[in-house]
Amino acid sequence: MLKERLKMPLFKTIIITMKKIKVLSLFNGMNCIGLALHSLGIEFELYASEIDKYANKVSNTLFPDTIELGDVIKIDIDSLPIFDLVVGGSPCQGFSFAGKQLNFDDERSKLFFDFVKILDACKNKNPNVKFLLENVKMKSEHEAVISRFVGIDPIEINSALLSAQNRRRLYWTNIGTVKANLFGIEEPGIKQPKNKGVLLNDILEDKVSAKYNITNNWQKFVTDPARLKKKYTQIDGEKAITMTARQYASWCGDFVKCAALRGRYNESGIIEQNLEPRQDNKTNCLTSVQKDNYLIVPEATKIRRLTPLECMRLQTVPEWAIEKMLNCGVSDSQLYKMLGNGWTVDVIAYILGHEYK
Repeated sequence: MLKERLKMPLFKTIIITMKKIKVLSLFNGMNCIGLALHSLGIEFELYASEIDKYANKVSNTLFPDTIELGDVIKIDIDSLPIFDLVVGGSPCQGFSFAGKQLNFDDERSKLFFDFVKILDACKNKNPNVKFLLENVKMKSEHEAVISRFVGIDPIEINSALLSAQNRRRLYWTNIGTVKANLFGIEEPGIKQPKNKGVLLNDILEDKVSAKYNITNNWQKFVTDPARLKKKYTQIDGEKAITMTARQYASWCGDFVKCAALRGRYNESGIIEQNLEPRQDNKTNCLTSVQKDNYLIVPEATKIRRLTPLECMRLQTVPEWAIEKMLNCGVSDSQLYKMLGNGWTVDVIAYILGHEYK
């Protein structure tokens, strides 16, 4: 059961009197922008660019009136209408600290420049157009390149303030800006959202199918006699631990914890898989790699994956949309992928709420 604080609205109920806004969503994914606008009570007409057929299926299930534009690099820019809002989250694999950090040499991250090209064209048609660009934490020099092209520095918001997921992201936007000095240069003016205090236990399903249990990994961690002894290793100033679930329960308490399965070198120089549990009752950042977020369930003596429903709640997808997503005929693996690549809906709604309220 969701706890009451998870049901609390992000914004007070308001009466919307503004006109329907026209929105362009590049790299639209499963349509998190539509969910955010819907949660604010904003009427919108959405043009979306996305090449993933499964994400498009979910998007059209949630918002059937979405106008599909296809591949971002094939958009006929001159034929685009005048937009009120342009949003995008260009692929982040080249910038992620978890990846190879090819940055602008990565073909996927180069798509950022297509976002800039289209945004500039939209500005020519509407100088007052609002924009929002999301990406991962990255090296400061690459962050500076993006800031130079879009004309403003980013704000960093951790989704953990509004959900049970630790997800640090950068947001470049001209929404809520302030004049910084005598020269009138605009700087980000959006403050950090108030912490809702949502924890892992708030988003867990009561009954979970056995198909989500990690049987093979369970055997590796429990039946191998060499692993029955606790091992402590200092990892980035925090304790990483390899242990059985029962040992873990005796060490951390009898409640569910999130843990990542990481390959670490042992004293013999051999890579060994270690469970590295979190201590804050949050999950790690959702990605397309499921071993980043395993759950240790002490009372059931098992390790399991998060369910798609739990991942949706971590991304603060509203319950009405969760039901539609779970029943639209898209596989679990595709749902995991698009949720890992998606936005935390309440964070986007919080940012947009500074303009559309």
